[in-house]
Amino acid sequence: MAKMREKSIDIATQEVLNKAQQENIKTVWDRLELQRPQCGFGQLGLCCTVCSMGPCRIDPFGEGPQLGVCGANADTIAVIMSIRILCIELLT
Repeated sequence: MAKMREKSIDIATQEVLNKAQQENIKTVWDRLELQRPQCGFGQLGLCCTVCSMGPCRIDPFGEGPQLGVCGANADTIAVIMSIRILCIELLT
């Protein structure tokens, strides 16, 4: 049950997740686990997949690329990707 609390603090959700586990029904949490390890650049919002020339990855430590192919810097990429995610969420 402790592991379920990491996924949700809502008791009803924990019960549904336990039931899904008992019935071998895959959930978003199972699919997320299969995707590990996730890209560190993407987790920081510094990976851009907008065009077909990427993905461009900005080095957060300043030792590697600081601009994408199109010239976007870390701030621009973070905003673009955040807006794309927000739009997708609003449309679904």
